[in-house]
Amino acid sequence: MINMSLASSVRAKTSSLRFQSSRVNREKLMKLKDDDQESILTLRNYGVCHKNKGNFEEARNLLQKAESVAEIELDEDHKWKVMVKTDQAFLYKEKGKIGQMEVVMKEGLQMCYRFGQTFEKNWATTYGKL
Repeated sequence: MINMSLASSVRAKTSSLRFQSSRVNREKLMKLKDDDQESILTLRNYGVCHKNKGNFEEARNLLQKAESVAEIELDEDHKWKVMVKTDQAFLYKEKGKIGQMEVVMKEGLQMCYRFGQTFEKNWATTYGKL
């Protein structure tokens, strides 16, 4: 039998840790510079987290910001840009916008091929085996 007060205590601590982690991440995100390539993956990762939570508008804003910084800071064709494009495509798929998903995914695929990396190789190094 589970001790209800212990279970309640664990839930409270877990909730508190999630809140603290969320607050810290938000504070770090606010300190990121718009013109710093080091912020690209942080923005992307935070956008993916929001997508996974169902916060599609916030996810879109963060991924769009990551894309904007990447356009300024990185080469025309870069692996990080492909990663952002792929996550934008997955966001469009979640929202049921298949047409937009196809356009964005195609842009990412074209970028992969221009810098000589297949989609499968890029996917495997970024997300794991297919």
